[in-house]
Amino acid sequence: MRASTEEVAPVHMSELRNPESRTRRIQMSELQEPEPRSPHGIIRTKKHTRHKTSSHIVLKEETRMMGAAQVMIGLIHCVLGYFWIYLYVREFESVSINYLPLTLMSGYPFWAFLFFIISGIFSIEAEKTRSPKLLRCSIRTNTYSSTLAMIGLFLIGFEITFFLIKREKIIWIQQSGMMLSGYLWLFSLLELFLANIVNSWINQAFYHGSNLI
Repeated sequence: MRASTEEVAPVHMSELRNPESRTRRIQMSELQEPEPRSPHGIIRTKKHTRHKTSSHIVLKEETRMMGAAQVMIGLIHCVLGYFWIYLYVREFESVSINYLPLTLMSGYPFWAFLFFIISGIFSIEAEKTRSPKLLRCSIRTNTYSSTLAMIGLFLIGFEITFFLIKREKIIWIQQSGMMLSGYLWLFSLLELFLANIVNSWINQAFYHGSNLI
């Protein structure tokens, strides 16, 4: 027993005196270790995980222009809604007799103003930073905006169609209200078109393999 301990002690003391020799020996042993194999003899290789980073997200530069257009559309909805309120308050008796401003009463111009501006700002910031979190937020806000635009298109179409079915004489107040609702319908259609385009571009940049490393 003494002989065995005497043989081990010098080796241990030499490693303590010269730590570089120990590190070299450990590195050589790691290099000589065989690769792990499965029970069937197949060599298992390490799988490299892919992570999305902002530097590898390729997003079209036109996304920023689309976002600015969405902000402008939101402001236009607010202005048209303000004109509608002004017309309705000034000429309440003339408008309310035969024409039902369903779009104004539902508050659609102002809800659209809020959602369209938010989605436009997120689209602009997503193109600037190309952060995965901002891209997800932009996808959600543009989806909400497109859904709201479809609801507005339905309300405005129902409002104008319901009035025209009555076949009554149209006075200038009612014609002005129909004109404002018609402008809201056109800009809502444009917002629906832009939101779907931005969503398709962001989905293409975020979920395709070009943004992975």
